[in-house]
Amino acid sequence: MKEQTVGEYKQVIEACKDIFLKKTKDYGTAWRILRLPSITDQIFIKAKRIQSIQNKGNQKVGDDIAGEFIGIINYCVIALIQMELGEDDPFEMAVETLEPLYDEKVESTFNLLMDKNHDYGEAWRDMRVSSMTDIILMKLLRVKQIEDNQGQTIISEGIDANYQDMINYAVFCLILIKINDPVGTQIKLEEYFTVFSVDIAPFFDALKPAALFLSVLLSTLEIVLGLAVLLRYKPQIVTKLLLAMIVFFTFLTFYSAYFNKVTDCGCFGDAIKLTPWESFTKDIILLVLILVLFLNRKKEELTSGFKTKSIVLAGTLVFCLVISFLAIAHLPFIDFRAYKEGTHIPTEMLPPANDPNEVPKITNFAMWSDTADETQNILTGRKLLVVIHEAAKTDADSYLDLNSLISALGNQVEAIAVTASSGDQFEELRHSVQLAVPYVYSDATLLKTMVRSNPGLVLVENGTILKKWHYNDIPSASDLMSSFR
Repeated sequence: MKEQTVGEYKQVIEACKDIFLKKTKDYGTAWRILRLPSITDQIFIKAKRIQSIQNKGNQKVGDDIAGEFIGIINYCVIALIQMELGEDDPFEMAVETLEPLYDEKVESTFNLLMDKNHDYGEAWRDMRVSSMTDIILMKLLRVKQIEDNQGQTIISEGIDANYQDMINYAVFCLILIKINDPVGTQIKLEEYFTVFSVDIAPFFDALKPAALFLSVLLSTLEIVLGLAVLLRYKPQIVTKLLLAMIVFFTFLTFYSAYFNKVTDCGCFGDAIKLTPWESFTKDIILLVLILVLFLNRKKEELTSGFKTKSIVLAGTLVFCLVISFLAIAHLPFIDFRAYKEGTHIPTEMLPPANDPNEVPKITNFAMWSDTADETQNILTGRKLLVVIHEAAKTDADSYLDLNSLISALGNQVEAIAVTASSGDQFEELRHSVQLAVPYVYSDATLLKTMVRSNPGLVLVENGTILKKWHYNDIPSASDLMSSFR
């Protein structure tokens, strides 16, 4: 197993265990009253909520998806512990007694992961979080059936193995769910800077070139400081940094909500959409909680395990930076946007059949030339869209490989450039890089939503997005053609 996976796995488990032990101190072992089917149903509720949020694209209750995955992990561990305990074991159990049991179940689950990773490699990294959510639900349905069969199976693995698999899939989701799209955060920051440069002071315009750096910095700080709070690491410094960050974000979300500017805050990227007032309410709640941590910072510090905690946080910092760099140099690992691979654009331009009053996922898809509306043409047949957000900022060095691909494809696929730049700007670029394809225009926000690369490639067949590529990953003609069904 890769050392990176081992480190990430242990970081997630450390955070889950910390929450488990704190809740045990608060509530005792009240969960001992639960029979195994009740624990299974509790996990099922959490997994169904995650699936519902993923399908709807938004949520109305504050608990986020990451928190639900943590809950799934801890309830699965509880189930494994409960399976081992008998009626003669005490109802109330001390933290000191429970902690080694928790560690034992996690260790056996981790060993199962090591065995499976030996056979399958790092295949889970290419999976979507939504797919892993579905697999968790599938395993829950299996467990329910086994429970209805009084725990008996003929050939299949038992209940404990299914709980262990659910733990591992939930850990994978927590690893993948964050630091996924720094370019998306960059775009959102640029929107804020544009608004502030007009409404507040012109100097905000000068911050636009630093938007990508700030995106990586803020996303990384959120994760590292959050883990530091769980580990109670240097609370004097950590709580001050958290307070400064939440005051900054609360100002941004209030400004968005009150003045109706930048109507999507981008707090959770495209994974979870919040209205400006929902986002502001979320920040107010966080501000109150962080103020409590700040006021109690002197009581919270734990000096034990300082070296281990420092290593964990340093490893998390490096991991976040590496993931951010890879997401910038290629495409986001998980695509939460309306234009993800597999999307049939004409279908997503309509409201859902079961709720005709709901707003469609895609509302602004339009492309045009100097003489006509080209939208229907783009959605017909096989098209390779060469997406160029801004001609002035495109990566000129990538066009040598791009032109070679277009030439090798010949008449198999129609290549069309799509840009938000003016005709004069695009013609200048076109002649400079020898891009001999027709072009159409579209909205800049739509193009940046479609693919986080300038230029980027989007392969479309009769309105269905089959594949997308960053300019650093331009495929060969044979690889591209293999994407067609």
